[in-house]
Amino acid sequence: MKMLDVSYYFQSDNPSGDGLRECCGTSNAMMLNFVTDNSLDKEAKRLGIEQPEQIYLDRLADYGDTTDHGANTRCLLSFGVESEWFTNLTTKDFMNSINHRIPLVMGLCYKDRGHVSLGVGYRLERMNEPWIAYFNDPYGSRDEFRDSWLSNEPLAGKMDVYSKNTFEIVWQGFAGNGWGRLVSKVNGKSTGL
Repeated sequence: MKMLDVSYYFQSDNPSGDGLRECCGTSNAMMLNFVTDNSLDKEAKRLGIEQPEQIYLDRLADYGDTTDHGANTRCLLSFGVESEWFTNLTTKDFMNSINHRIPLVMGLCYKDRGHVSLGVGYRLERMNEPWIAYFNDPYGSRDEFRDSWLSNEPLAGKMDVYSKNTFEIVWQGFAGNGWGRLVSKVNGKSTGL
C-alpha cells in the first residue's frame, strides 16, 4: 500500500463564502501544502488563520478563477511548484505520482460540471483484496461513481476510498484519459515526474 499523509482541507467552509465551487483551488492547496513540507499549515498557524487553504485561494485570485487550471498552474509557480495540467493520464501516471510522493490533483466526472479531488494513495490488488485508490476529496465522501455523496461532513472526504471500477469510471471515463496535474519541480528540485 502506498499512502501519503496529506493535510485535509474541506471546501464547503472556505471563508470566501464560495466554497461550493472551490474544489479545484482547495485540492491544489492540499497538494501544495504537502510538497512544500506543510508550508500552508505552518503559515496559517503563524498568522492565526483557521483554514490554511485560504492563503492559497487568496493568492489564486490574483491569477484567475479557482476553476481555471492555467490560473492554478501560475499560482502554484508563485509558491515554487512547477506543474502542468494534463488530459491524457493513466492509472500508471497516478501510481507513479504517488510513488514519487506527490499527491495528484485530479479532474473527475461529476454531472455536467466535473469535480476536482486529490489522489493520495492506492493499494494494489492482492489475495482477496481488490485494487483501491484513496482520495482527499474536499467535498466529502462520494457514493462510488454516482453523482451523489454519502456524506458532506467536514472530515468525510479524508482518505475516501474508490474501488478500481469507480476510479476508472470517474477519472478515466470511457475515453481512457485521466485529467490531472503532474508536478515536475518543487523549489527548483526535480520530482522525477
